[in-house]
Amino acid sequence: MLTIDEGILRVLSGVSLFAGLDRVHLIWLLSAAERVNVSAEQLFFDEGDPGDKFFVFIKGSTVVEKRTGESWAKIVDLRPGDTFGEMSIIDGVPRSARVRALGSMAFFALPDVMPPADGHKTPFHGLDMDQFSSLISIEDQIFSSLVAENNNDTN
Repeated sequence: MLTIDEGILRVLSGVSLFAGLDRVHLIWLLSAAERVNVSAEQLFFDEGDPGDKFFVFIKGSTVVEKRTGESWAKIVDLRPGDTFGEMSIIDGVPRSARVRALGSMAFFALPDVMPPADGHKTPFHGLDMDQFSSLISIEDQIFSSLVAENNNDTN
């Protein structure tokens, strides 16, 4: 039986990047994501690291910092529903800042579906738009069936 975390779906639906997605697409997105927990004071990623995922911050406290000479300057505190790490996917260059956990935090890691500059392939690379649309359509049908099955199980 498919278990759907309604709280996580609410956080995802509040992310501006996902604002136009319906419930089925949010469930599909959630199924592609990896939930990760990070301990306090752990460095999530560092400035200069390569980027192959972007992230949706779910809970906890964290800060984005940029190197300024020998120290670090705070850019912003992240709040649940904030996204981070997308710039490396968009521009293909290493991370431009670091993200450090101030307390325990949870987030979802979403894989990059664009081909990276080094030619490394992921499962979606090489698909043209028609093939990708067909894949999404099949995923929609599968998840619609799973949602209907889940609703029948709870009735």
